[in-house]
Amino acid sequence: MNRKIACLMLAVSVIFSSLVIAHADTVNDASAVLPDSSAAAPVDSYAAAAAALSELGASSSIGSFDARGNTLSLAINMGVLDDSDVHMDLTQIAAQTLVAKDNQARAEAEAQAAAEEAQQARVDFLAAYDGALLHSGVTMYAEPDTASAAVRSINSGKVAQLLDEGDGWYRVIFAGSIGYVRADACEPVQYADYAGTSATTTLREDIIAYAETYLGTPYVYGGTSRSGIDCSGFTMAVFAQFGISLAHGASDQYGSCRPVSDAERQPGDLVFFSTYTSGISHVGIYIGGGLFIHASSSYGVTISSLSESYYASCYLFSGSLISD
Repeated sequence: MNRKIACLMLAVSVIFSSLVIAHADTVNDASAVLPDSSAAAPVDSYAAAAAALSELGASSSIGSFDARGNTLSLAINMGVLDDSDVHMDLTQIAAQTLVAKDNQARAEAEAQAAAEEAQQARVDFLAAYDGALLHSGVTMYAEPDTASAAVRSINSGKVAQLLDEGDGWYRVIFAGSIGYVRADACEPVQYADYAGTSATTTLREDIIAYAETYLGTPYVYGGTSRSGIDCSGFTMAVFAQFGISLAHGASDQYGSCRPVSDAERQPGDLVFFSTYTSGISHVGIYIGGGLFIHASSSYGVTISSLSESYYASCYLFSGSLISD
């Protein structure tokens, strides 16, 4: 209860304490005779009722209230009383209004205390955890609402940096993207425990890192293993490691892709070439910076540049298998 309310209560408590008790006895005793609402109300009762109502937000000045009608009407309109309380005189209206004011102050104090407790819990939580481990693949949203724009997807087992939490959502940053993920899909963790591991890398980064483990593998037409592999066998094996199934054939693999322009192309996308036919005959994985990794018939699994004259002349298009 704030100071203003306390002063108001103190001013009227002595005057009305006996009246409030008497009113309570009247309510409990069904045979009691209600006060005559037409009887003249004491001036201080009227003033207390009007003042208490003003404290609740009445815009009218105290002097503008009549002896009972406006005060009772105002109390009903403000929700202090209801139509069943029309028998009350000004003294009872004042007492009832002060009780309502006290209840309002208590509710506001409780709400404030709850808000402060929640804020402290949030501060303590963020002091203890700065990471979020994803238990399942999730979508990151621009706002804490599934109806908002999707920012990117994050695979199961990845760890995002935790920036904030509240209302069942975590605000996180992952691979340079900032947004919100549902808290019930995450486990709070210490980010330092996962920093520098595959848990903090993107699917595109994981694909490239895994593809590079094949460097030096010899080329074998129709091959799909580390003992010998061809171009589409290489891309098939790499993406299979991440649960993405591809056919063994460059043309068929392009059919599984979402076409992307050269400007849209990202590391982890596929690049397609026409090396000896008029159609698609070769495929590799773009790794960024104009470079791609592929199984070359001449060098085995190697890294080449799209700007090399040979590959620049036979490059066709790019395609993506990754949703983000």
